Amino acid sequence: MLENEPGTATEGGLKRWLEGVGLGHYSDLFAQHRLDLDVLGDLTESDLVELGLPLGDRKRLQRAMAALFQAETAEPPAAAARPQTRTEVGAERRQLTTMFCDMVDSTSLSVQFDPEDVRDMIASFRETCVRVVKHYEGFAARFVGDGILVYFGYPTAHEDDAERAVRAGLEIVRVLSTARAIEPRGALTHSPAVRIGIATGLVVVGDLVGQGTEERDSAVGETVNLAARLQALAPPNGVVISASTQSLLKGKFDYRSLGVHALKGISEKVQAWHVVRASRVETRFAAAMGARLTPLVNREEEIALLMGRWQQAKGGDGQVVVKFGEPGIGKSRIIQEIFERISGDRHAQVSFQCSPYYTSTAFYPFAEQLKFSLGLDREDASALSLASLETAIAAAHGDIEQVTPLFAGLLSIPTGDRYPPLDLSPQQQKDATVAALVNHFLGLAREMPLVIAFEDLHWIDPTSREVIDLLVDRVQNRPILVIITARSEFQPSWNAHSHITTLVLNRLSRQLRTTLVERVAGRELPKEVVEEIIVKTDGVPLFLEELTKTVLESNLLTERHGRYVLSGPWRQLAIPATLTDSLMARLDRMGPFKRIAQIGATIGREFSYETLQAVANTPAEQIEAALNHLEEAGLVMRRGHPPDALYSFKHVMIQNAAHASLLHSERRKLHARIAQVLAEMYPEKTDREPELLAHHLTESGQSEGAASFWLKAGKQAARSGANLEAIGHLRRGLSVVQANARMQGGDEMELELRIALGNALIAAKGYAVQEVEENYTRALELGQQLDDDEKAFAATRGLWVCHFIRADLTRAHDLSVELLKFAKRERLNERSQPAQQTGYLIEAHRSIAMTMLYRGRFAASQHHLHRCINLYSPDLHSDLMERHGTDPGVVSLSYLGYLLWFLGRPDAARQHSEQAIANAEKIRHPFTLAFALVFGAYLCQHLRDVEGTRDHANRAMIIATEHGFLHWKQQAAILRGWALTQLGEADEGLSQMRFGLDEYEAMDSWLAGCWFRCLLAEAYAKVGMRDAALRALDGALATARRTGDHSYLAEVYRLQGEITLSDGDPASVQEAEELFGLSLDVARKQGALSWELRTAVSLARLSHQAGKREHARLLLVPIVNRFSEGFYTPDLKQAMQLVNELDADVPVREQADAAR
Repeated sequence: MLENEPGTATEGGLKRWLEGVGLGHYSDLFAQHRLDLDVLGDLTESDLVELGLPLGDRKRLQRAMAALFQAETAEPPAAAARPQTRTEVGAERRQLTTMFCDMVDSTSLSVQFDPEDVRDMIASFRETCVRVVKHYEGFAARFVGDGILVYFGYPTAHEDDAERAVRAGLEIVRVLSTARAIEPRGALTHSPAVRIGIATGLVVVGDLVGQGTEERDSAVGETVNLAARLQALAPPNGVVISASTQSLLKGKFDYRSLGVHALKGISEKVQAWHVVRASRVETRFAAAMGARLTPLVNREEEIALLMGRWQQAKGGDGQVVVKFGEPGIGKSRIIQEIFERISGDRHAQVSFQCSPYYTSTAFYPFAEQLKFSLGLDREDASALSLASLETAIAAAHGDIEQVTPLFAGLLSIPTGDRYPPLDLSPQQQKDATVAALVNHFLGLAREMPLVIAFEDLHWIDPTSREVIDLLVDRVQNRPILVIITARSEFQPSWNAHSHITTLVLNRLSRQLRTTLVERVAGRELPKEVVEEIIVKTDGVPLFLEELTKTVLESNLLTERHGRYVLSGPWRQLAIPATLTDSLMARLDRMGPFKRIAQIGATIGREFSYETLQAVANTPAEQIEAALNHLEEAGLVMRRGHPPDALYSFKHVMIQNAAHASLLHSERRKLHARIAQVLAEMYPEKTDREPELLAHHLTESGQSEGAASFWLKAGKQAARSGANLEAIGHLRRGLSVVQANARMQGGDEMELELRIALGNALIAAKGYAVQEVEENYTRALELGQQLDDDEKAFAATRGLWVCHFIRADLTRAHDLSVELLKFAKRERLNERSQPAQQTGYLIEAHRSIAMTMLYRGRFAASQHHLHRCINLYSPDLHSDLMERHGTDPGVVSLSYLGYLLWFLGRPDAARQHSEQAIANAEKIRHPFTLAFALVFGAYLCQHLRDVEGTRDHANRAMIIATEHGFLHWKQQAAILRGWALTQLGEADEGLSQMRFGLDEYEAMDSWLAGCWFRCLLAEAYAKVGMRDAALRALDGALATARRTGDHSYLAEVYRLQGEITLSDGDPASVQEAEELFGLSLDVARKQGALSWELRTAVSLARLSHQAGKREHARLLLVPIVNRFSEGFYTPDLKQAMQLVNELDADVPVREQADAAR
């Protein structure tokens, strides 16, 4: 039921008076400072300035106060408070829930009734609707004939505007359907009925036309039209809502689907829902979540405390726990977790839910809970209800004769002749009901321990609070646990006591935010998506969950290989509709100070007082008053004191909501002003953080400047290893260029951005992903179109590395040949600088060398690597690292070290690898160092240096993880896993290898895949998984044949032979011998002395076991004699041991002795 409106002598009187003079948006501000009608006349001009009122509103308020006090002797203030003028409100963008109420069959009334009677009927209809709407704090914006357009969310938003609208609609239906038929002067009667349509969406609302026009408080947008169209689908006395509204309400109401409809003037077909009734659930949380609970992340400390208090309560030591926390922090979720954990204990539990709509309705949460527990419909008051009530009272050991009339009165259940009328004054009846309720719940604990949950006590009515206060005092020495949740504004009235515990829930840490996002998503999300969710949500679990679900429901992602990947260019995340009303409600409570919040939000999450003052062009005293108010309200935090103060929004989403509420035209002006202020006042800051200026230039529409600053920001981020940030900056720059087809120099700027983006994408996502290829393909097209040879070369090189890592070695070879041809042509170009000419040659020779190595053409690879190293000078070619993403000197040394092992020079190989790592450490470039370390691990694995492999892989893993270098991270995982299996940690090692290989190939990376599968086969063989090892080798061989990656082909055949022999079957000997023969052939054709040695040892051992000692000696000794170094390596030590067993000639032994 609706409560009577408060009298004018209260705070409500001031609120009504302010609304009447068009200044209602200051009500909360005046209430916060405890200003009421009794002190209104004492306010001075300086007081109003301190409150933050702008000059125009100060004059309006003073004029209205003068009129009020002149008329005070003639009539009370409320009577003077209904002028038609309203304060000027600038137009805003905001989410709005609109309701359209239409009187049923109103046109036929004119035929049946006198026009005057019709007027009275419509007036009565309007009055009923408006009275209900005001109770739920909606705004009757416009009367259209017998229809009414209502806004929920303007001029003041609430966190639950959609729910308020639907509850208001149902209440209007209830009031009208139970009203008596109107009896005009004739014999005919009329029963009023209504159709209601409700929709939620984005609108522009406020003064839409201009000052002094009649188009005030008008909303423009499809949402307004949709509400009007939906009401036509409603039955008489029915409420129909849009899908957008229904998605915000979740389980708070029961619905009936009306299907999908094409409505006039609406762009797409819409799903309509008929609201049947409010749902029967105990708490708001249960209505919102239904059967699906949100993931719980790291509240173990709080849960452990509550479980401890439960154990005390079960033992008869009653406990009260009060949990404070901001909206969405997880207060209700913890209660549900406690209920689940104690479900196995014998106990009873009862939940109470306070409501923002019934803060003045006595005993509201208790009456609702009793109805729920008794299974009563809200409108049912039958004799059966009375019997159910008596049964419930008896179950709690209550005095039926005394308590039943009290509870029946509370629940509006008629008692008939069963109980005499209560002979109590209203105060006595209230006191008796308070005592009866407390005794009732204490009585429930006589049979078994009881848990009582009170949700949202900040909305409790004063009378219910008396019940809580008494209950909190009396639960001592009873088997009762009381859990109370409240927001920070709730002030407990009871004193501190040993049985009362207070908890304050904090926000989640960064790591826990990531965990919650992963649990909500159910699988891995792209790193840039996770990062933005984490930053925007500030550790509030509800925000994290809703923003993650918004991303999952959008078209931003697609599923691939069991994970989510971006389906297109990344764009900034919008505020979820489920959070918009709550955020705007907090801003609207700021009244006139909201404008300063909007300007601050446009500057950024953090802003200085100095910048704000320069941008706002507002007197300092007004700015300071506004900032003080925002700080007191908990929207911003301050460091230092004006004029040197720095402010930051506590929530990114509050900042986003304030910014999003501005019209686009106003935003552009503000951003342009901010860009000007930053460039003039903070040149060093904009040079250090070019993305700051780039952002404001973008938002103000200054495309050319914006794109160049995004390019600068991307390059700076990439230099520091912040590749995800670099990708974000460079993509923003591309979006600016692509959105402005007429931008001067647009193609040139796009080319610059794409070349820089390619390197960042490679570092963060891997060389072979489709995005890299698409980016460089477009860059090459632009480079050729613009005759920009340098950029065309860089794009061609980017395409080469993409195909190279995919192990598409034929295409990679063709591209590397193109690079060399270009470099040689450029060598003849007299206009080119020597450093540029040699730079082209270095990259061309390097690309050919790397491609040749994996094709098994080791001698050719060595030739081109030597050319690279001889041409490279750190002083002349330092720019190549930024241009291509890695230092070519380090890469060439690493590759040469790796190559020398194949050629039978293990000591020289290690020297080159160590030098490459040392050089990488000196230049302090994370990506280059990760590269050098992984190649160090490569070499150690080939040298069979297990500890060295592990150590290099561990170092590479740390750097790759820190900077998000996925390519090197997965390779390091494979190599570390191999080392662990060799060191006896087989399970962990195999797990890491399989995971690393799966992730590596998921990036479409296949280079060295043949080798990695051989490592996996070795690990399987070591733990006796012979069949798995052979399957891995089959996969390795298939990869080698498909890709042309033959660098490890000889070892594939050798390992197949070794594992074939391991079954002990004599028939396997011949097959193994054939496989060893294949291996030797490949090694000799490639000139791979190290592979030749390994296979010769395997074949010689087989011959020796077959009694063919001379054959084995003749095979092995010549190969060992070709080595001039590396005699301490496991391969050569093993070979020489076998030669000694074969009683070889002295020269070999002498070499071994010399090595010792």
